[in-house]
Amino acid sequence: MSNETIKYSKFLTIFLVTCLVVILGSTVYVFSLAYQQSQSGDNYRIWEKEFSHVISQARKAVVAIKTTQHTNNSNIELNNAGSGFVFDANGYILTNEHVIHDVETIRVTLADQRQFFASVISSDPRSDLAIIKIEATDLPKLELALSGSISIGQPVAALGNPLGSGSDGRAVATFGQVIRMNQTLEEPVDTQNDRFYNNLIQTDVFILPGSSGGPLIDMQARAIGINTATGTGLQTGKHFGFAIPFDVSVVNKLVALKKGEPVQHAFLGVETTPIDQTTANKYQLKQLSGIIVKSTLIGFPAQKANLLPGDIITHINGNAITSPSELITIVGKYQPHDIINITYQRPTAPSSSTLTQQVTTAKLMPRRTKDIHGSIEEANLKSLLHRSWGLELKPLSNWRKSQLQLPTKQKGVLVYHVTPGLPADQQLIKPGYVITQLGSKKINNLKEFYQTAKELPGLPRVTYIRPQAFVEN
Repeated sequence: MSNETIKYSKFLTIFLVTCLVVILGSTVYVFSLAYQQSQSGDNYRIWEKEFSHVISQARKAVVAIKTTQHTNNSNIELNNAGSGFVFDANGYILTNEHVIHDVETIRVTLADQRQFFASVISSDPRSDLAIIKIEATDLPKLELALSGSISIGQPVAALGNPLGSGSDGRAVATFGQVIRMNQTLEEPVDTQNDRFYNNLIQTDVFILPGSSGGPLIDMQARAIGINTATGTGLQTGKHFGFAIPFDVSVVNKLVALKKGEPVQHAFLGVETTPIDQTTANKYQLKQLSGIIVKSTLIGFPAQKANLLPGDIITHINGNAITSPSELITIVGKYQPHDIINITYQRPTAPSSSTLTQQVTTAKLMPRRTKDIHGSIEEANLKSLLHRSWGLELKPLSNWRKSQLQLPTKQKGVLVYHVTPGLPADQQLIKPGYVITQLGSKKINNLKEFYQTAKELPGLPRVTYIRPQAFVEN
């Protein structure tokens, strides 16, 4: 046998073995999914039987969504599948914002297989809600049930268009039960669009991609939530589904979206961390309640309220705060320009182990994605640190000029951090001020500040801009 024949035989053997492994792997995966569904026990089969009359009714209001968009600088067309459901007989359809985010066309297929192009009435990336509309009337619809009607252990069904399998208008149903309420997804899901998922319904319903935007229904054929995310247990490999419930805040958002109005979210502008054991030991805390201020965003409410790194926030308007996500949730219940009372504890001195309780007020601002991105980009800019003067400086970015209402041609450097007790603090310089002059020398950028500062024996009189937007509340 020639060497070529031997090499070909080895290649063919390896190829066939590889194919066999792939086929077996795929088969095992498919059967494992089926096994997981079958192993949900007798309850699953009972629920499926009891839901049968409900599904046939609810399915009429569920729609399959197909979207198209083009990649940047490319003629490649991307097609995606999603779900939604009619909640107003005059053609109003509720879905997730991520289903229709930045798409060019939205094609909706109804249960009776009629197809329509849909237009976006309004959407809100942060809460992941969107309302689209088709030109049709007298449509079957689902009634919404408020979250107060949901209980742990109750049977539920998820309807949708998983992996495009319901694109013919016949929604696919999977079954399970509610296993937890008020669930928050702690890990960032989509920081680019500033999404925040909290107060979710967690179920053991098996949900596949494409079901997003479809309804989670109860045994009265009412929509109790919108299927939004899925997760897998690290230890067990068990699948979980997460749905946005219809609480009062969500319903208020839907009212605004249906009118075509944007949804506004309140913003405090503070980065926090949970209380760790080191902090608890230092201050001899008996309970791990409250959260630690890590930093405040320059020019935003938390800083205007004089919160400082190291402060421990314990309450917002009397509501106890036990985690960073809880702070976001509670602030999210208010509107921009609302005034809130913040109760916090502050060390009596930098190295002190004694805390004093204080209260401050903050006027909330609108939460804008551009501000979130701008502050993140600013934090990543190079810094100039003058330790003896107690100054950390950053370049003056275009976003910061806009946020502080400064001219676009404004020169200078941004005061990013001031160390208490050092010369900059003694001159009453605050983060957010823009330094334009050191002594008699004009300062246009970090390089000029560095070159001037290294020739000076100490901090001279500083000329700075105190932006009006910074001091207004």
